[in-house]
Amino acid sequence: MHGIGILEEMKIRPWQAEGYLLAGELYSDTGQQQKALSSLTRAQEMFREMEMTHWLSRAQTALARLHGTNF
Repeated sequence: MHGIGILEEMKIRPWQAEGYLLAGELYSDTGQQQKALSSLTRAQEMFREMEMTHWLSRAQTALARLHGTNF
């Protein structure tokens, strides 16, 4: 992939990761723990890969809250 392709991909990946995070938080709030776990885990992985520490921290916090619940 050439440089422009990488830049185009990187512009979208943060939005994708944020979408997983927001979906995970919503799933968690509505009692859908398995879906929440899947979405939040994916968000965490993506934020870690992109070294987006602020958003990574938010995903980790949401996962920690989720693990404190019974599912």
